[in-house]
Amino acid sequence: MKSQDGKTQDWPALVEQARRQVIKTMETRLGITGLRERIIWEEVNTPLTWKEKFNLAHGSILGITHDFFNVLSFRPQSRHPSIKSAYFVGASAHPGTGVSGFFHPLFPYYHVLPPPVEKEGS
Repeated sequence: MKSQDGKTQDWPALVEQARRQVIKTMETRLGITGLRERIIWEEVNTPLTWKEKFNLAHGSILGITHDFFNVLSFRPQSRHPSIKSAYFVGASAHPGTGVSGFFHPLFPYYHVLPPPVEKEGS
């Protein structure tokens, strides 16, 4: 996978560098030694694994890659343009990742969702 400047990233080297730094920081702040030897399991994700596992564009955990045509009014809108009652939610749909996660995920869409269909006898 290439970075935005077109260079290929050496993910194993970057992961190892980050691992060393995190362990060093933890040992320093906690006043301990030998943390690395005590790790019995770890899971590492990189943009490559995010892309492979979850089909995320460019491995971006925040959804679509942001450029001028993915922000503001250019961001995909919440209602599908041709499929009735199909709505998009999440980081890649309007309003995007700027909305705080503690709000109900569908709150911005209440005004566009049709009322529920009442079943007979209910």
